[in-house]
Amino acid sequence: MIDKEPNKTQIKEILNNPVKQRIIRRLKANGRSNFSRLIKDLSLSARDGVAHIVELKNIGIVYYVKNSSLIELNLEFLNSIEK
Repeated sequence: MIDKEPNKTQIKEILNNPVKQRIIRRLKANGRSNFSRLIKDLSLSARDGVAHIVELKNIGIVYYVKNSSLIELNLEFLNSIEK
């Protein structure tokens, strides 16, 4: 749960992070991805991968697919903040 909504500056900082950019590009290219597989494919440590994905989830860029270990890009939200 988010205490307060991130502002545009915070979102830009998050989106300018190279690791988060790789995660977003990977999900754009492949659609849904298994959480652990995505971390492994991007050669991230489990701790770092989880931290990056959770941060993207907390601002609404990705979400967990219900009843699975998949994550998916929230394209509608991403498109709205990239404008």
